[in-house]
Amino acid sequence: WLRRSKWNPFPLGDGGCQTTIDSRLQQYAEEAIQEHMAYLQELFDEHWRNRNLWKGIQEEMLLINYDGKYSKEMAMEETRKMNVFTWKGLQEREYNTLDSIRHFLQFLQTGFMAMDVRSGEIKAWVGGINYEYFKYDHVLAKRQVGSTFKPLVYLAALEQGISPCEFFPNDSLVYHQYDDWTPRNADRTYGGYYSLKGALIHSVNTVSVNMLMETGIDTVLALGQKAGIESSMPAVPSLALGTANISLYEMVRVYQAIANRGMAIKPKYLTRIENKDGKVLHVNPASEQGTAVCHPENAEVMIEILRDVVNHGTASALRNEHRIIADVAGKTGTTQNHTDGWFIGFTPSLVAGVWVGGDLQNLHFRSLEYGQGSVMAMPIWSNFMKRAFSDDIWDYLQDEEFEISESIKNMLTCDDFRKRRPFQFRPFKKLKEKSLLKRLFKRKKE
Repeated sequence: WLRRSKWNPFPLGDGGCQTTIDSRLQQYAEEAIQEHMAYLQELFDEHWRNRNLWKGIQEEMLLINYDGKYSKEMAMEETRKMNVFTWKGLQEREYNTLDSIRHFLQFLQTGFMAMDVRSGEIKAWVGGINYEYFKYDHVLAKRQVGSTFKPLVYLAALEQGISPCEFFPNDSLVYHQYDDWTPRNADRTYGGYYSLKGALIHSVNTVSVNMLMETGIDTVLALGQKAGIESSMPAVPSLALGTANISLYEMVRVYQAIANRGMAIKPKYLTRIENKDGKVLHVNPASEQGTAVCHPENAEVMIEILRDVVNHGTASALRNEHRIIADVAGKTGTTQNHTDGWFIGFTPSLVAGVWVGGDLQNLHFRSLEYGQGSVMAMPIWSNFMKRAFSDDIWDYLQDEEFEISESIKNMLTCDDFRKRRPFQFRPFKKLKEKSLLKRLFKRKKE
C-alpha cells in the first residue's frame, strides 16, 4: 500500500524520504492479506449465493455516493466493456455505472497496521486489498470497534481501585435513563458472577457495561483520549461494547500503551527527508519519552488478562486453530450485525491490529459464524506473525516472553466465574457515590 503511495517506504538515494516501514514485515502483511481476503471473499460470495445481497439498498444511494448526483439515465445507461478487479485477476465485464459500483462495493476490505511497542515506529501499513483499485485507506477509516474497546473499560476500573478479582453480577439490566437500553450477551446466557478478569477474558457484555457505569463514563473517555483516541466517543452505556467509531490507527495506539506498561508513544513512520542534493530537510527524533496513560502495575495486570484471552478466552482460536505458540496477548472484536471484525494483538515488542468489513456497512455476513472477528480478522494477524516468526531477522518475536511479576500473578489467582457471589470487601476510600455502603447509610436515615 505505502509502496504505491507518495510516501516510499524505502530509503531513496537521490533525495526523498525515509520511513520506519520494514520491507519484510510490509511484504508479510500484504501476503497475509492477499491469502486470507481472497478466501474470505469466496466464502462471502458463497454465503450470499442465490440471495439478494442488495436487498434494501437503493440505487439512488449507490449512485449519489458515487458522484454526488443521481439520475434514472445513469442507472439505466447501456453497458460497456471494462476491465475490473477480481481475486483471480483482471476480467472483462459488460457493466454500466451501477453494475460497476456494485461490483467494487461487494468486496470485503481490510486495514492492517503493525508498530514497535517501545519506539512507536510503524513497521507495516496496509490500507486495503488492492491500492490500484481501492485507494481508500482503511487504517484511518473510522468504524465501530466492538469488544476491542473493552480493555479500556477494565483498565479504567483498575485505575479506580477495583480489584481484578472482584465479582460482578451477570444480570441483564435495563438502563432507563438511556432509552431503556439493555445490553445482551452474545450467548444470551445470564446469571452468576464474573470476576473483573473473567468478564474480560470471556468478553461478557453485561458486566462490561456494569463496569463502565461503576467506573464512570467520563473516566473511561478521559483514559481513551490519553491513550491516543482522538475520535469522538459517545457518552452512553453502549460505549463499553465498542459502539464508538474509531480508526484502526487509534486502536493500535491504545494497545501499544498497554503493551508498553502504560506508556503511550506517538506512532511515527517518517524519519528523514532529503532533497535531490542530499540536503536534510527534516529529521524525526530517534525516540521520545512518551506519555503515562496509567499505572505500570495496572497495565501489567491488563497484559496478563489479555494473555488469558488468547490462552483460553474469546481469542483462543489463535492457539487451537492457528497454532500460535508464542507469548501473545490480544482481543477480538465484532460489531452489531457482524458488520466489522477486529483483532488486535501484541508480543512484548510488536503490536499489530486488523480490521475487516465492507465499505458499505449494509454488506456483511448474515451470521456470527462467519462474521466474528476471530474468523474475519484474526487469520490475517496469525498469518502475518507466522511469516515474521520464520524470518531470520524477526524470529526473536516468537521467543520473547512477557515479564509478569509474581505479585501480579498472585493477584489474579481467582475464578473467572462463580454461580454465587463470594464475600468481598472493597476499601472505604475506593467506594463510589452509589456504592453499597452509601446506599445502606441512606436507607438507615430514611
